[in-house]
Amino acid sequence: WAATNNGVQVSRDSGKSWSGNLIGDYTRHGEILGVALRPGEPDTVLAAGAEAGMFRSTDGGETWEPANSGLGTRLLHQVTFANSNSDVAYVATHEGIYRSNDAGMSWMERNNGLQYRFTTPIAVDPRDEDVVFAGSASEVYTTHPNHFNPGLHEGEGLYKSVDGGKNWFRSDEGVDEAKLVQMATHPLLPFNLWADGESGRGAFFTPDAGQNWLFSPNHAAHYPMVFAFTSTLPTEIYLTSWMNDGELMTSKDGGHNWIDLAPEVAAGVSDDTKALGLYDETKRRWLHLHGLAVSESNPDVIYVGSVHDTVYSDVEFNLKGAHIFKSVDGGEAFVEMSNGFPIETRTSINVILIHPTEPDIAYAMTSLHETETAIGIYKTVDGGKNWTAINNGLDLYTNDLQIDSTAYDTLYAATESGIYKTTDGGEVWKRSSNGIPNDMPVIDLAIDPINPLVVYAITPDHVYRSKNGGNDWYTIDFGLPLLTDAEVESAAPERPYPDDLARSNRSKTGHAEYGRTFAQDRSLEIDATGRVIYVVVKTKASDLFGPEYHKIRRLYRAILLPLMTVEYQFQLEGRTIIVESTSHVYGMTYDQKLREVRFTAAGPIGTKGVTTINIPGDILEGPYTVEIGEVVVSKARDDVPITFEYDHEGRNQVVIGGK
Repeated sequence: WAATNNGVQVSRDSGKSWSGNLIGDYTRHGEILGVALRPGEPDTVLAAGAEAGMFRSTDGGETWEPANSGLGTRLLHQVTFANSNSDVAYVATHEGIYRSNDAGMSWMERNNGLQYRFTTPIAVDPRDEDVVFAGSASEVYTTHPNHFNPGLHEGEGLYKSVDGGKNWFRSDEGVDEAKLVQMATHPLLPFNLWADGESGRGAFFTPDAGQNWLFSPNHAAHYPMVFAFTSTLPTEIYLTSWMNDGELMTSKDGGHNWIDLAPEVAAGVSDDTKALGLYDETKRRWLHLHGLAVSESNPDVIYVGSVHDTVYSDVEFNLKGAHIFKSVDGGEAFVEMSNGFPIETRTSINVILIHPTEPDIAYAMTSLHETETAIGIYKTVDGGKNWTAINNGLDLYTNDLQIDSTAYDTLYAATESGIYKTTDGGEVWKRSSNGIPNDMPVIDLAIDPINPLVVYAITPDHVYRSKNGGNDWYTIDFGLPLLTDAEVESAAPERPYPDDLARSNRSKTGHAEYGRTFAQDRSLEIDATGRVIYVVVKTKASDLFGPEYHKIRRLYRAILLPLMTVEYQFQLEGRTIIVESTSHVYGMTYDQKLREVRFTAAGPIGTKGVTTINIPGDILEGPYTVEIGEVVVSKARDDVPITFEYDHEGRNQVVIGGK
């Protein structure tokens, strides 16, 4: 028996032939996502429809009847019978788990304790019908687009019940998202981090430096490349990827919903590119976009760059070479602006940087990531109309590029032979790697946004820090599970990941092979206040998984004290509310009936939050009471502003009451 996009089908000759859809016109779209046979009575069959609900047959599929009594939704996923009691069946749905005690004729909701109810996989202990496992349905978007569940989700995971679904608890400790490859911190909001996995299911977001994670499914999930944010609207996000129909995605609501902008990029391919035979319009659109930047001073200006992919030779990308596209209307339209850049080159435009105050000045850095050559860095000073190489003194095998947040002509380049620095906008580069071994590849860089003299770097083996603008470097590895030479030599992975393969092929020194601790750009990040450092580490797997430790990548953080105070402004009842806090403050609301101001103050566990808020008297009058998690932490008279301290517990819910 098979649940298919064309209904329920059965083969009675070991799969040599199939019946065709047995349900007929019941299912409007014909999609059946689950089928189950009653133990000991195989002529009783349950079929779970993607949109049409449950169907039941008692004659081996000859006839069917709807069986939706008690179901709160017709959007169903997997269905299963209990082997130990054939009267009991369970079905996973868009809205939780339902149980039947009469072999599927009627159903009852069983969702208490399920923090996330969009479930698909479900299994029953064959010895006990009351022991059940259910998993959240974060499937890869590309495999199931018609049943996709958009949003910014929380509580996903594996759940277990031991009382027939009456109560559920999490049962997924030790389950990892194993192939984390991309990270990005928000340029304005402290403790905000976005992370994404290679061949993953979507993006992960934390508002509190990793204490809590929310999940944002999107079509760029299969090999994400670069996150970018606007500096004017904190909820606006962009993301490039390897996946067709998701090569450039944008979210205007903080990751709840995503829109594909790749058609606008494809529409902007230049006549020169077409004339060179680098764009095949007869094929299905499949770009490979990578480098991405949004102007800090003008959010309507967006640059995106492409990759000539030579790693996936079996994928039919229809854009060859490397190209630079620009939008001046916030992504409504893109135009290729590659004049002066050798677009026929088999390279990758890995990083694009835009001058913080002059959007006509931008940099495009190439690399060997997923391709076969690198040609250094190119620069435009006229908004992309013309590009020129700025490689004087620079190793062309570049891996990352960062710009100083105060001295805009100062840039740092990570290369295969170390770190290079320019103080004149790229006219001249000088090596700036004192303290890092000679000719050691540097994979990634991060600059402290508050004190740009503090710079961080990763090599294949270590994390480094400089406190004097890159003149001198020292290691900061304490607490990280660095791989030893013996562990590296003992590993024999069957197939390195594409990024690792490209790096090992081009490495001049042999240090940047795929077996080292660090081997991925965009795996070193720093938060908006410079107080939290993140790094993705390759760790050795347990003996249970053998030597393929390269498949395990875990996220580590370092918190630097004291935390920085950030000013926030909220509009409430037509008034501007000023908040100064060492927390990430968001979600402010006002309950006029209860006379309460509420918001979330988020931060990493183990640190203290200090918040000062000035609430106008016409919104809330004193005396004031401050509650965090229903615990009173401060009582004030009529004094404003109100200041209170608390221990960060991830997300602290703050309620300020008055009269």
